[in-house]
Formats: sequence, C-alpha cells, structure tokens
Amino acid sequence: EKAGLEKDVAELSTEKKKLDKEKKSLESKVGHLECQTIALDAQRKQMRVANEEIRQANSELYSEHTRLTEANSSLAAENKSLMATSSKLSDDVARLQMQKLSNEANGDFQKYKADIARYFPDLEDLLRWGRYCTHIGFPDRFTQRILAQEKVGFAGSLFSSEHNQTFSTEGSYAKLERDPKEKYRFILTIDGINVFQWFRDMARKLLEKLGFQPKEPRQSRSIRR
Repeated sequence: EKAGLEKDVAELSTEKKKLDKEKKSLESKVGHLECQTIALDAQRKQMRVANEEIRQANSELYSEHTRLTEANSSLAAENKSLMATSSKLSDDVARLQMQKLSNEANGDFQKYKADIARYFPDLEDLLRWGRYCTHIGFPDRFTQRILAQEKVGFAGSLFSSEHNQTFSTEGSYAKLERDPKEKYRFILTIDGINVFQWFRDMARKLLEKLGFQPKEPRQSRSIRR
C-alpha cells in the first residue's frame, strides 16, 4: 500500500508541475503543499523508528519465549500448552502490527487527499477532464493546454462514447471554462458549445447527410456521473 501511495504521490506531483508551468498563480500554493509533503516525510520516518522499536520488542518477546520453553522442556504437556499460547500471542501481535501499519498508511493517504482538496480544490475536476480529453482523442500536449484553460485550435477526429462514433472536424477549437453554477467545476466546450451538445450536433448533421430523420436528443450527460 505504501508503494501505491508513493506512486500516486509521484503521479500527482508530476501533474502539479505541469500545471504550475501554465498557472503561475499557483506557485505559492505549491510551496505550501511541498511543506506538507516534508512534514509527511518526517512522519513516515517517525513511523519507521516506531516500527523498528516494535520489531525489537517482538524479538525480545521471542527470546523470552524460547528461554521459557527450554526451562520447561521436562514438562511435555505444559510445554505444548505454552507453545500454543505463545503462537497465538505472536499471531495476535502480528495482526495488531499489520492493522496499525494499515491504519497509519490509510491515515496518511486520507490526509494527503484532504490537503489536495484544501489547497487545490480545482484539481479533482481537472483530473476528470484530463482523462476525458484523452478518452475522446486529444493528444497529451493539447490536453495540457486545455487544462490550463487555453483556447486550443485543432483539426481531426474525436470519439463520442454516447454515440459510439468518431466525428471529424477540419477546424475547431476547444476550451475548458469554469462552470458558472458550481464552484471548482469546469465545462469543456468545442466551438463555444458544451462538448456533449457538440457531439450531438455532429451526429444530427451526419444523419441528415445520410437522409435519416434524427431522434430527439437525450438528456445532457455530465462527466461527473
């Protein structure tokens, strides 16, 4: 789990650095987050020291168990009982230690997520839109500019999951804009209209070109579903 956490931290740090280049206004917040990361590293070091103390304590308990077993070797029945009790105690200690480590790791991860939500409230929705841009066919270099809320011109094909269809354009522009109704939320537009409506318009034009009567449009989807 620690390895997974470190991997997530590395990925988020990489994404943050990319966003920093486009959003200089976040530099002060990044510095604050780095301070938090240093503090987390210090906590992890303290955890490693505490775990080492626990391992040493377990080693001492094991040595004491061995001494008691040798002292009572002449009492076979009592020795078996002591061995069974000691084995159960060791299992309980191991389970408690594993539970403690799991709780500490989960606490660190939850704290990290809370720090992200506190200092970078836009990041959660930006990550969703980043994945969506990749899904519909934007290359990474375009996605990065879109997430920086630049107006990005493009030509080519985009894939609509709603229609299970690829639509082509000879010249359009994409822009990520803040949702006026929800704080810390964004809306992706293409040629000035919501991306989902843009796909529907493209599908309608294709059907009309093929001579079919288009059906009534379905209700708008949200990327946050």
